[in-house]
Amino acid sequence: MIARIEGTLVEVQQGAVEIALPIGLTYELLTPAYLSEALEPRRGEPLSLITMQWLEALHQGTSFVPRLIGFERREHRRLFELLTGVKGLGPRRVLRAMAIEPALLVRAIAEQDTKALIALPEIGRKLAQTMVLELAEKVAPMLDAHERAALDARSIEVKGGLGPAARETIAALESLGESPGEAERLVRRVLEQDAGASDLDAAALLQRALSARSP
Repeated sequence: MIARIEGTLVEVQQGAVEIALPIGLTYELLTPAYLSEALEPRRGEPLSLITMQWLEALHQGTSFVPRLIGFERREHRRLFELLTGVKGLGPRRVLRAMAIEPALLVRAIAEQDTKALIALPEIGRKLAQTMVLELAEKVAPMLDAHERAALDARSIEVKGGLGPAARETIAALESLGESPGEAERLVRRVLEQDAGASDLDAAALLQRALSARSP
């Protein structure tokens, strides 16, 4: 089994990357959604990914295609394995649902934050509830006290760097039922995708953030 691939990142697509090995081979690896987005600026740089192999069924299971999936850490691969064990969550669906960093996803499950889970692609209310029911205790040990403190500190730091309109928008989203983490993520997404959004007032920014929510 191929357990790790090291080489040069030569291509990044939505949900996949290509890594060129020194021996002349180039491998395509499927990746969680958050990872391919994070790797976008790193074309041409050395990259090492933990991998797992998966046989994807095609044509109603009459044929199979071998796939490689890449992860930053072994813990992330373990999280993927746990998620695909939930009924209704196949590998492709899980890769799209992993749109936020694994630590954030683990915290949402461990803290039973179904609001944050529902905001992810591919995850509806019933799936979010099932994920919490089946995985909350299993994923809790994956996030130690140091990581929790780091997430909390980063959240405070990010909020501290936002303008008054952005902070007001986060508060408004929380009053509408969003979790603090998801409210912050929505506002950050709007600000990152549109440079002019930082000049909007809270009402306009709220409308943008609401539009950015997953249906």
